Amino acid sequence: MTNEITVTAKERTFLEVAAQMSWNYDNAEDEKADNATIFKLEELVEHSKMNLKSLKGVAGSLTKKGLICETEEPNTGNLALSFTDEGIDMVGSFDAEKADDANVPAPAAFTASDAEVEVKVEKAVRKGRTPFSKPAAKEATPVKAGSKRAEIAAALIKGATYDDMRKICIKESGEPWSKGATRAACTTFWTQRGFGIEQRGDKFHMILPTGMKSPIA
Repeated sequence: MTNEITVTAKERTFLEVAAQMSWNYDNAEDEKADNATIFKLEELVEHSKMNLKSLKGVAGSLTKKGLICETEEPNTGNLALSFTDEGIDMVGSFDAEKADDANVPAPAAFTASDAEVEVKVEKAVRKGRTPFSKPAAKEATPVKAGSKRAEIAAALIKGATYDDMRKICIKESGEPWSKGATRAACTTFWTQRGFGIEQRGDKFHMILPTGMKSPIA
């Protein structure tokens, strides 16, 4: 359990910066429901104020503690990192601490009947999770024509569901991409390149920066 795991100041900074860069939702519960976080150490250098060597050491420690793990980068199959459920819970505990520091009153103790209501409310909220939405930046980096990324981009321009993406996100061996990599191919891979992604219903739509005609070069 995360309340039995302690982290150093550097490890906490690492986790918080990685969450800012890779989470698709603004709270731990929704994020854990999908758990499609994916990030690379090189992306953390600027915002964490740590060099790559230091980040590698921290990543190794957090991996041993079960808070992050290795995964595959979307489209390339290269190694990247992802939060484990325990890691997401840990970042959620950081947010709870910040709420306490801001003197946000803790919820009153509830009775057994109140607990039943709490469960029903939680399920209702989970079913109606906030759709993913992030606007395009001023500039974006296009992908190469004829590549797997270009195929994914073309689908997102038209609007594609997660199931649509699963049919595209297949390795040359015929093996499907991991859930995290497929989810990232719908969302964070593109937002990190400057494109916007907006979820409308069950479809993900790519938003181009003003003046950009195509995400494919």
